[in-house]
Amino acid sequence: MDVYDTTTPTTNAGWLRVLSVRLIVVARSGQYEKDIVTTANPAVDMGTTPPTTGAATCGGSQCVTIDVGAGAVGDVEAKHYRYKVFETIVPLRNMMWSS
Repeated sequence: MDVYDTTTPTTNAGWLRVLSVRLIVVARSGQYEKDIVTTANPAVDMGTTPPTTGAATCGGSQCVTIDVGAGAVGDVEAKHYRYKVFETIVPLRNMMWSS
């Protein structure tokens, strides 16, 4: 089954089934803003397939919220910075070819 999750394989056979790794990096600006500029934690649209563990439905897709402390009851300091989300999928083809 194709799925992105946070479960680490525990056996060699489990690692051989890993085809790709999805990475999400959140960058915070170095500029402290005088006013609050971020009122919610950033969310990443994960698409519709494959299923993603921990994702919530947003429209017709799946979204994962990244907790940077800027939520409704979050850290007031974190709300004074801007955030940018970067994501990529790293295929592990060589692992498949070497097996």
